[in-house]
Amino acid sequence: MIEKDVVVIGAGISGLATAKCLKDDGFDVVLLERSGDIGGLWNYREDDYGVMKFTH
Repeated sequence: MIEKDVVVIGAGISGLATAKCLKDDGFDVVLLERSGDIGGLWNYREDDYGVMKFTH
């Protein structure tokens, strides 16, 4: 049997969905994320000082 390893870079919503679909199709998936949290732009934190904080 051939091993099927895949690396998904980024654990935002697209990376998470891609990793799940690949896992469901029988791939061994490694998911890499540079920050300590998953969720990408959907990961909301009160202490983020992004554009929205200063424009409202």
